[in-house]
Amino acid sequence: MSRSYFFINSLCLFLLLFSSCRIDQPCTYCGEYKNGGQTSEDSYQLLQIHCKKSGDILFYIEAGKGAPSYNSGSKYGSLTVNKKNGHLQYLAQDTTEDCSLDFSFAKHEIVVTTINGECPFGNGVYADGTYNLKKKSNPTYFVDRKGKKIYFDETDPEHYEF
Repeated sequence: MSRSYFFINSLCLFLLLFSSCRIDQPCTYCGEYKNGGQTSEDSYQLLQIHCKKSGDILFYIEAGKGAPSYNSGSKYGSLTVNKKNGHLQYLAQDTTEDCSLDFSFAKHEIVVTTINGECPFGNGVYADGTYNLKKKSNPTYFVDRKGKKIYFDETDPEHYEF
């Protein structure tokens, strides 16, 4: 075999492996997660993480407080990887919002922690908590609090209006 044949095959294998790792790596996070909400009067937290083919990671999170107030709120945004600890983070992109969230992963759960500011979830409602994996797949859409289907690949967070 010639050296060029070996080199071309090695290069193709390297590119194939590199590109698949780059695309598949964020998809280890994708899925649907839940915390609480056993009855209609309980507090609940829902989380969906979607991985785009471009490598972007989007999330939709909804949280509600049970009786007696039934306050609730939601957030749709983009996540970035914190290079220091490997966690995903939501950092507000505009100056009107002071909300930053940390998403740390274990085998079948995500722990969400507010790291800065007030997030728009209603009085006494927080995104913080441990969310258990309910469905390991890349969700294509979420249903917002108005009951409208929002497709992750069609509506970027900065173009979403609630």
